Amino acid sequence: MRSLSRLTTEYVEAEDRIRITGELPAHAGEDSPRTVVLWLTQRLLNRLLPHLLHWLERHDVPQGWDEAVQEFAQQAAVAALQPQTPVHSAPESHAWLVHSVQLTCSPEHVQLGFQSAPPGAEHSSHLTLQAQPLRQWLNIVYDQYVRASWPLALWPQWLAEARQTAPSRSAMLH
Repeated sequence: MRSLSRLTTEYVEAEDRIRITGELPAHAGEDSPRTVVLWLTQRLLNRLLPHLLHWLERHDVPQGWDEAVQEFAQQAAVAALQPQTPVHSAPESHAWLVHSVQLTCSPEHVQLGFQSAPPGAEHSSHLTLQAQPLRQWLNIVYDQYVRASWPLALWPQWLAEARQTAPSRSAMLH
């Protein structure tokens, strides 16, 4: 399984899917990093996102604290997001539809293992995120949900409210 180091997340209207273009570390002798393109459906994201949001709610803020603290943590994460050059796919980039995501949670981070079908197929990559980068990526994914006009019911109020008070950004990069 290959580890993604940088990524660009964007909604592609013609596909009605979220595209993650990820950068893989360069192997010895390569001039530049390789890229991979992962396609995620709304259905898959709708199953994944509640688990990620639940991990943040348990991890980042002491139990029993209210949504205002979550909102503040989200605002701080978004404010710390630095604009980066987008990751662009190359003609030789592998691209595939993600059929499943293996979620591994530890106290320090979450790891998303993106798998194509069938299980064990050659296409797989993973992304490891600590709390702040996870908050930043979730903010970007939320922006893509808004662009796609997908239902926002699964998103917590603290995330939506943090976006309203955070400075405006063209948030499709992570």
